This record gives sequence, C-alpha cells and structure tokens, in this order.
Amino acid sequence: GGNIIVGRYAEEFFAAFKKEDIKGSLHEVLAGTLPWLSSTQGFARAIAQLLVHKMTPIVLDADPDVGKTNWYLHTMYQFLDSNPDMARLRKKQAKFFAEYEVDTACTTEGMLSIPVDVGDEADPVHMVQSIKRCLEDVYDEAHQSEGPQWKQIQAALEDID
Repeated sequence: GGNIIVGRYAEEFFAAFKKEDIKGSLHEVLAGTLPWLSSTQGFARAIAQLLVHKMTPIVLDADPDVGKTNWYLHTMYQFLDSNPDMARLRKKQAKFFAEYEVDTACTTEGMLSIPVDVGDEADPVHMVQSIKRCLEDVYDEAHQSEGPQWKQIQAALEDID
C-alpha cells in the first residue's frame, strides 16, 4: 500500500480514480488502515501513519459528509501532521517508498542481483527490514539526547573516529 499511495506510483494511482471512486474506495482503504495505527509492530504502525496522513485529506475533500460523521479523522490527521516524531518518520518513510522500485526488483536482473546466504539461497533485503532500519534510525535520532551528557560526548567522539 505504501508504495502505491505515497511512493513513486502515487501520481499514477490517484489519476486512475474519479472523485466518486475516491469517495468510496479510498474511504475503505482508510477504514482498513486505521486499526493499524495502534499496532505493537512498529513497521506496520509507521506505514499506517503514513497512509492515514496521506489519505485523510483526500477522503475528507472528496466527501465532506465523512468529516461530520467521522469527526475523529480530523483529530487524528491534526495529530499525525503536527507531531514532530511523526514528521521525521514521514519524511524518511516517504523517501524510502519513493526510492523503492518494484518494477526493477521484479525483473530477472533485479532478482539475480539479490545476495545469497551460506546455503546459496536467495537472501533479499526484505522491505520490512528496510522499514525497521528506518524506524530504528528515527528512534535513535529522537532519543539521542536522553543519556547522560558524558555518554553523549563519548558517542560523538566515537562517531568522529
């Protein structure tokens, strides 16, 4: 979903919808994504946050009545839009999805470029692993100033070496 809705294929994806289609179809996708906002799995939650942030304004613009009966959409969108951690995560996730190229990954060359493990089995970098790395980077970035000052200085000096 992320690659289609916020990635490199987003423009083509949304161009295929008429305003009437967005009213129903994207509202269904949004409804299916909302429960994942509370997932204990960080990567699933991050993708859900990204999708909800992207789809909510589109759904509300396509059908103003949705905002009246589903008042929580406005509140949720405002939180996702203004939360600094979410903004940082959204920037990194959007970059990941913009660079991830399904068309190349699914070609013969793309599949043959996948590294192999010790048993000569294909060992591709899973999208979940890439998203997890992104989330770990965001977490580290957000919590880098939580340790004692001496520990932060030590870490900075190690980074310089």
